[in-house]
Amino acid sequence: MFTAEGELVTCSGTDREDAKVFGEFRTQFGTAITIGAPAELPAEAKLLFKVTVEDMNAARNKKKPVMFVGIAHSAALTIPAAKSAVRAALAANEGQTKAPAVAEAVDALAAMNPTASPARATELYGSWKQINSPEYPGMLGLDRDGKPQYTLGRLAFNLFEPKALVCSISDIGNPLSQREGDTDIIDYAIEIPIAFDAADGASVNGRLLNFAECAILSDDRVSVKFLGGELRPDTAEAPPPAAWTATFGDALQSAKKSVGGRITGWLMKKMMGLEPPTAMATESGVMAYSMSRAPEGWLDVIFLDDEWRITRGNRGSVVIAERVHT
Repeated sequence: MFTAEGELVTCSGTDREDAKVFGEFRTQFGTAITIGAPAELPAEAKLLFKVTVEDMNAARNKKKPVMFVGIAHSAALTIPAAKSAVRAALAANEGQTKAPAVAEAVDALAAMNPTASPARATELYGSWKQINSPEYPGMLGLDRDGKPQYTLGRLAFNLFEPKALVCSISDIGNPLSQREGDTDIIDYAIEIPIAFDAADGASVNGRLLNFAECAILSDDRVSVKFLGGELRPDTAEAPPPAAWTATFGDALQSAKKSVGGRITGWLMKKMMGLEPPTAMATESGVMAYSMSRAPEGWLDVIFLDDEWRITRGNRGSVVIAERVHT
């Protein structure tokens, strides 16, 4: 029933009554306390909590997912146990970092950050993938494989056409590298794998890329300035697959812009130096945009080791990333 990992014990997906779950927990992990002895729990004792996932969109009578989490009573929480607690909280809250249980677990792990000056540490560089859920607005639901779906317009600030194309997204990558010749600048990218069904029924894969540069501002903070991005097929073959060309080939040129869209485009060009995509490159299938005066934000690196990186942005968004070993 229970899965134990170090100082953390979890039990999910059970239909048993609460009393039976707690009884089984006592049988496996309970510790006898002598009557009359001081009421102190030994360091290895575990406390079991029942976590209910609240779905505000669910019907009142819909059964709510439940997870039971046993956490070591010892105050000497270890980093592996704290990571396990973060994973358990994410699993119980659909990966949302704004959930109170996730925020509390993240803060506990951040308090044990083992890396001094994480914004300047070499551990910051490499390939990372996001393990929390994306925070893009307007999720349409999940596809048949359980992947979140959005319109292309929602994913790409309405820069690419067709905006209403429904795309499924996979694990978001976030590689960081030190810029050659300038040790204070970090090249930063967000890589979003997308998949969609073309008009002819073909399954098509691509990548939505956003490029940025970061400057080291302090021991734990970097600035973030976005430079542009592109939408490209997930293949190097030339020309691109026929279904890709059929979907995007003349979509930018044939799209009708509303008065509001034209005004927005003009403002973004004036304020951010936006050069929007105008056409698909015939040989590569790539559509690209650039920004010369994009607004600048910042990220605090609140936890960093060889496995995990957690950042908190100037707007409060938290990203939990796991290193991808190649």
